[in-house]
Amino acid sequence: MSFYVISILVSCGLIGIVSGAIGTYAVLQKKSLLADSISHSLLPGIMLGFLITKEKDPVLISLGATISGLISAYLTDWLVAKTKLNQDAAIGINLSLFFGLGVVLLTYIQSGNYGGQSGLTQLLLGNAASMQQSDIFFFSALGLFLALSLLFLGKELNLICFNKDFAKSIGLPVARLEFLLRLLLVLTIVAGIQAVGVVLMASCLIAPVIAAKYWSISLRRIQIISTIIGCLSGVLGALFSYYFNHVPTGPLIVLILTFVAFFSMFFGIEKGLLRRFFKERSNRFKIQADHILKELFYLNEQGNETGTYHIRELKVFSESGKSRSNRILKRLARKGFLITSGTDITITEKGKSEANKIVRLHRLWELYLLKRLEIPADHVHDNAEQIEHILSPELEAALLKELDYPVRDPHNSPIPNE
Repeated sequence: MSFYVISILVSCGLIGIVSGAIGTYAVLQKKSLLADSISHSLLPGIMLGFLITKEKDPVLISLGATISGLISAYLTDWLVAKTKLNQDAAIGINLSLFFGLGVVLLTYIQSGNYGGQSGLTQLLLGNAASMQQSDIFFFSALGLFLALSLLFLGKELNLICFNKDFAKSIGLPVARLEFLLRLLLVLTIVAGIQAVGVVLMASCLIAPVIAAKYWSISLRRIQIISTIIGCLSGVLGALFSYYFNHVPTGPLIVLILTFVAFFSMFFGIEKGLLRRFFKERSNRFKIQADHILKELFYLNEQGNETGTYHIRELKVFSESGKSRSNRILKRLARKGFLITSGTDITITEKGKSEANKIVRLHRLWELYLLKRLEIPADHVHDNAEQIEHILSPELEAALLKELDYPVRDPHNSPIPNE
């Protein structure tokens, strides 16, 4: 593999790192659509930069693209502030206006006698293989500058994203930081136009962050995961483009990012669909298990103090079905709460203690709803059924103190002690 190819891989990886990092702020500020609009709005600036020198000068093209992107971003803000348009409509107008103007200028250049126009159309979808050595060094240097800027300004940018008022109160120049963040966003898109293209660059900002959010809820970890995903996607996309001739780099990078985003959506350890499915399933089992223990407590309270009951005495058995109820009973037996023998169930001391806690929380919450929220006694049961499963020991202690350590619930049933 030649030095030229390695340079392209490094450049694409660096662009992916910066895109993943700066994209975090765009997603957190709910400006993903704005990033897409800015990406499309670079095209007229690129064409005007070409028309000045009649050649693909990376500096002038990048300067024109940056100015065009900033004008588009601030025009969107102006339309939202001065008209009755919402942000989505303003973004749609800007995207159509700037991209349409860019296409007109591109058509004009292609129909004219401009010898240096070769490769301009590839800026739409990106093609790293068409990059000259000077392009690689320039865009790599720009990516390195952006990475260092984000590294040194990370704390301040995080603060204005989460709490702008607090940032103002401690003396931070919020307006300047917001402009700087927007400038960094535009420059990041500019850095990727050669490799990814103006049409697809927004995906490189958004997709890594979307994927990362399924793996963590920590901002720092999201940024780290996002940069790793962006870097690997950039390198792999450029590598595949190198091995499969005539395939643009941009679509390949975006396809990889999309695959990673969908994979994360299903298998992410923090918010993935599979994790949510198993967590919800576990919660349903816990609630039904709590109901069984609570029913056994009530049976004991009504006079059956032997601790052994027939399975048909439980309402949950008929409500949940035989198969599910048997699975719940087996789980309770494995935890040592019950002993099952055929159709008979014997609650253990450990099970009695757990049932005691569930009923205590249920009756405390019923009393709180009656006394503090003034909900009628015949309406508090269903609410208490939902909340009893998630009350923490700290909240239980606060309820006891708030209610002055009560001994009976709204239905005059005793509140069990610990």
